[in-house]
Amino acid sequence: MRIVTVFICTLAFCGVACSQQSREKPKELEALGQYVGDWTSDVTSKPAEWTPREVKYRTSNHAEPIFNGSFVQNIEVNHIVGEPEKVTKAIWFQTFDATSKKYVTWFFQSSGTITHSTGNWDAASKTFTYTDVEPPPGTTNRLAERFRDAGTIDGSLIFTGSDGSKKFDMVWTRKRQAGIAGKPLREQWTAIGAPIQPIPDEMKKLELFIGQWNADFIHRPSVVSPRGSTTKATMTGEWILDGRFLLGRSKLPNFESLWVMGYDTNKKAFRYIRIGSNGQIEENIGQWNEAERLFDWQLVNGPPGSTRTSTTRRLDNDVVESHIVAKTPDGKTHMDLTIKSTRRK
Repeated sequence: MRIVTVFICTLAFCGVACSQQSREKPKELEALGQYVGDWTSDVTSKPAEWTPREVKYRTSNHAEPIFNGSFVQNIEVNHIVGEPEKVTKAIWFQTFDATSKKYVTWFFQSSGTITHSTGNWDAASKTFTYTDVEPPPGTTNRLAERFRDAGTIDGSLIFTGSDGSKKFDMVWTRKRQAGIAGKPLREQWTAIGAPIQPIPDEMKKLELFIGQWNADFIHRPSVVSPRGSTTKATMTGEWILDGRFLLGRSKLPNFESLWVMGYDTNKKAFRYIRIGSNGQIEENIGQWNEAERLFDWQLVNGPPGSTRTSTTRRLDNDVVESHIVAKTPDGKTHMDLTIKSTRRK
């Protein structure tokens, strides 16, 4: 539980060809299954440096497994108690990374917040603990959620300054709700409300890519496709979180992915994460080149020593083309892929 940015439809596939091989599903994912279901939470933001007065919230949350249980997807609607017009929405994804042996969460909120955190599960105390990968400068943080029983979770989120000062202090109790449907919550979560201002002008650059698309994946000879190939795919993109982010879904014959993209005002860059039915996560950061009318992307979490260049260019209002070249540490072309996407009429 958190209170506190599709992208170019073709880009959702930029990492697909790099690795579609499914990883073995870690047994540690079983612990995340405890979250699956419907919850309501009573939340208190205690007086601290960033929040001088106490504020109480009431949240509704729906958690469900996706991609055969490789991830848990959470959607949430949060109201300030006594101020019903003040609403925030969030979506986040949880998984376990067998390489780092850490639980991983990516969190997106209608305020524009993007959070990437990693953590651990302590079976003895039945507690998840997480820390942000990139906390605000000069701070450390800790999020903890303890399963008091199958239907109750006690949580806390604390940010501490380097001088020991308490910057932020929040606590909550989640209660499992039996018999309430995720459908009404999803309808409220899906509704596009009044966007929180100011919305970055950069988000307007993404409007072109909303809708339904057909795509051709054209592989030139490379390690992943020695003889080259062409594959058909479909994609969709829609605004979420009151227009602060884009949610995309893509489908190839043997692979599906879901991605969230937005503009990070702190990094002054576009960011998106893509999760795949193979259980993997890909993070990219990019810039818009107005002169060339294209996005330039950099893979953040690629294999050590490898390189990848990726661009997505607007050809016209209904055609977008991406080009991705990935090379191995020894200079071999791992992948050379063009993705041409055409909006469905």
